[in-house]
Amino acid sequence: MTMPRSTLTTLAEELASRGRVVAAVDHAYESDGTLFPGGRTLSCKAGSPARAPRGAAPG
Repeated sequence: MTMPRSTLTTLAEELASRGRVVAAVDHAYESDGTLFPGGRTLSCKAGSPARAPRGAAPG
């Protein structure tokens, strides 16, 4: 799925109101920001240019 979990809030609320258990997960690099235990943070990289793997020949 390519939408952030916040766009599916209405669906999650509807399912929860019917007694279903609902959980939502964002991928670390696709959310607005992620704070890990210990204080490490990541920012959104979705849409950023891809980097070549380490050791790959240029171009």
